[in-house]
Amino acid sequence: MSFWKPEPTYPPYAKALTFKATDSQRNRWDAAAAKYNRGSRGAFIAWAVDLACFFLEANDRAHEERQTEMHLWDRDKR
Repeated sequence: MSFWKPEPTYPPYAKALTFKATDSQRNRWDAAAAKYNRGSRGAFIAWAVDLACFFLEANDRAHEERQTEMHLWDRDKR
């Protein structure tokens, strides 16, 4: 049994999202927004998500390049 739920719980092109967060999470987001000069907790969350997406895409590209290199190596052995 999988606990993965792939369907989003919000509309795909939503312009606003509501987060349920504890007081300590809100305080940490506010502190991080001030530390990284992002203005508000929402701006910090958007910046953090963009940064995470950048790293995930870079990881995917590196993985694809690695797989290509491995297949080229296998071809040379034949």
